Amino acid sequence: MSGSKLDSADYEDIEDWLSIIEDKFHIKFADDAFSEVQTFGELLDFIINKIPHTHVDTCTTQQAFYKLKSAISRPTALNISPSTPLLLVFPKKGRRENVTRVEQFLGFKIQLLKPHPMISNSLWISLLVCTIAIFQNLQTFGLPFLVTIVGLFIAYRFGTVLTYDTVGDLVHAIVRDNYLKVRRKPDTMNRNELENILLEIIKDSSSVRAKLTRDTPL
Repeated sequence: MSGSKLDSADYEDIEDWLSIIEDKFHIKFADDAFSEVQTFGELLDFIINKIPHTHVDTCTTQQAFYKLKSAISRPTALNISPSTPLLLVFPKKGRRENVTRVEQFLGFKIQLLKPHPMISNSLWISLLVCTIAIFQNLQTFGLPFLVTIVGLFIAYRFGTVLTYDTVGDLVHAIVRDNYLKVRRKPDTMNRNELENILLEIIKDSSSVRAKLTRDTPL
């Protein structure tokens, strides 16, 4: 994508996004793969054509919902629907254990739990301060820097705050992050869905400042 008409920050974000796409869809782009690509729409089409899966016109969101519902319903009599609050599905008592059980059933992490925002925000601010100060005085701020790193690890490792509000919100995130894994037949894809999935991924994984449309020049 040399000669991109986006600014350098946007270009770097899209490069990072392409690496995420490679990991999620098990594909690899050659260094000159996008030399003929002129617009963002052409980039999306190129990526979709690169994914070596058979097109099957079935709804991945629906498949993900029923897979998640099966994982949730085993120990509960709740009538699960997309609007069901996750607070009912994962009550605070035993929340981490229940999330782990669901992840084991699904076969992948669902990134459902996070630390309390007050804790995580305080630690990130502390890390920023320590990172700046450590260049001025390593001996004084080296230990606080390490303590903050450990604190962040513990906070995210043992957080119990729900990231999403409803089952439907969680299903949406699962489809975005684990598209091929939740397909009933993992060697298939629905080409009609993939453009929106790719747009979701770039929205969540970058800070591209340009408003990307299919006609945006690259």
